[in-house]
Amino acid sequence: MTLKTLYNDQRLRFLFVGGMNTALSYAIYFALTELGVWYLLASTVGFAISLANSYLWNKFFVFKKRGKSFEEVVKFLLVYGVQYAGGMSFLYVAVEFLGIHSHIAAAVNILLCAGISFVGHKYITYR
Repeated sequence: MTLKTLYNDQRLRFLFVGGMNTALSYAIYFALTELGVWYLLASTVGFAISLANSYLWNKFFVFKKRGKSFEEVVKFLLVYGVQYAGGMSFLYVAVEFLGIHSHIAAAVNILLCAGISFVGHKYITYR
């Protein structure tokens, strides 16, 4: 498989960007929780910062969309709003009710949300 073939595969580009976003979000989350910030607030901050990063990379690199579109931004925020609500619910239940350490629950949460993100952006945001 050539580098050009890898570059032309939208799923692989999405995984690359998702990997970067996952690392960024988790690094922020981990650093903030280590500084004593409440895990749900730390998750929100990491999510918000990676959200801006994700928009730019997904728009221009993964789905290769040009131009400005208010509708696209609204759809992007809607997909991430659903992902955020589900993710925060999962994180809260995992930590408070299942007794999973917040760092482990956050890592699992980020991975679960990646699938939701790809489907949402492919079929709603950048359709």
